[in-house]
Amino acid sequence: MYKNLIIIFLCQALVQSGSLLLTSTNTLIGLDLTGSESLSTLPVSLNILASLSLTIPASFFMARFGRKSGFLLGILFGFVGISFVILGLKIGSFPIFCFGSAFMGFVSSFSTYFRFAAAEVSHRDFKSRAVSLVLASGVIAALIGPNLYKWGLNIFQDLGFIAGFILLYPLYTLAFVFLLFLNTPKPQAMNWKTSKSTKELLLKTPLLKIIGLGSIAFIVMVMIMTATPLGMKHHHFEMSDITQVIQFHVLGMFVPSFFTGSLIKRFGDRQIMLAGVVLYLICALLNFSGNSHLHFILSLVLLGVGWNFLYVGATTLLSYQIHSEDQPKAQALNDFFVTGFAAISIASSGKLHEILGWSNLNLLAIPISIMGIILIIRKHTSHKSLVS
Repeated sequence: MYKNLIIIFLCQALVQSGSLLLTSTNTLIGLDLTGSESLSTLPVSLNILASLSLTIPASFFMARFGRKSGFLLGILFGFVGISFVILGLKIGSFPIFCFGSAFMGFVSSFSTYFRFAAAEVSHRDFKSRAVSLVLASGVIAALIGPNLYKWGLNIFQDLGFIAGFILLYPLYTLAFVFLLFLNTPKPQAMNWKTSKSTKELLLKTPLLKIIGLGSIAFIVMVMIMTATPLGMKHHHFEMSDITQVIQFHVLGMFVPSFFTGSLIKRFGDRQIMLAGVVLYLICALLNFSGNSHLHFILSLVLLGVGWNFLYVGATTLLSYQIHSEDQPKAQALNDFFVTGFAAISIASSGKLHEILGWSNLNLLAIPISIMGIILIIRKHTSHKSLVS
C-alpha cells in the first residue's frame, strides 16, 4: 500500500507541476498573443474542456484496462501537448498554442483519478487520509510548477515562456518511469459495469449532492484564481509578484492535505466543508476591500485552503457513500460535471473581469458559496453519512 501511495504521490506532483505552469502563465500568454482580455482565458478554457471531453472515457478505459495503463496514456498525451505549446509560442500562433493547451488537458482527464487510485490501494480506515496525502503532493508541485518559468529562463536564455515548457519533458518522463512500478487492483476486480443506471445514481444516492459540492469548490476557486493575474496586472504588479501570489495560493490548496483527512475523521465531513465555504467568503471580502500585495496573498491562500476542505470532503464522501460496483460511473459523472463547471467558470472569468473589475468579480463568490452552505446542511433523504 505504502509503495503504491508513494508512486501516486510523486506522479501527481510531477504531472501537476505542468498544470500549475499552465495556470500561472496561460492567461498572460493568451493576453500577449491576442491583446484581448476576453480571449486571454480561451487557452486555459480549452484545456479544461479537453479534460472534460475525456473524463468519462478515461474512467471506463481504466476500468477496462487498469489504472496504470490509463495514467501512462495520459502522460503520452502530455508529451504531444507540450510540443504544440512550444511550437505555438515559437511562431507566435495563438490557435496552435490553444491546441497544445487543450491537448495538455488530456493529461488531467487521467491524472484526476490519482486520488481514487489512492483510495483503491488503501485499507478502508485509511482511505480519507490516502486521498488527502496524495493531494498533498500539490505542495511539491507548488514549489516546482510556478518556478519552471524562472528556472527555464536561467537555462534557456531569451526563450521567454518557451523555456519553462521545455522543462516539462524531463518531468513527464520521470512520471512515466515511476508509473511502470505502480501496482493497482486488476481491471476485473473493479466491477466497471455498474448495477445502477445514471438516473438511479443521481436520484437515489448522495451523488448529486457530492457533484454540487465539488462543482462549487471549483467554480469559486478557478474564477478568482484565473482572474488574479489580470487583476494584479491592472494594478501594475510585476510577473514575479503574480507568480509569487499563485505559488502561495497553490500552497494554500495543498499544504492542508497533510492533515485534512485527520480533521475529517475527528470533526466530520460537514464541519470541514462548512469551514471551507466560510474561508471562501472571507477571501471574497478581502479581495473586495483592497488590492495591495498583502491582500492578494492572504486572500489567495484562504481561497486555496477553502478549496482543499471542500474538495477533500467531497472526494471522501464519494469514496465512502457510493458502492464499489458503482464507483467507475460515479467517479466519471462527478469529474465530468465538476470539470465542466470549472471550464465555464474559467471561460467567463476574463470577460467578467473586463466588465466588472477585480473587486466586483469577487462579490460573485458570495451567492455561490451560500449555495454550498445549503447543500452541506441539507441531508440526503435516503442516506446517512458514513463519515460524519
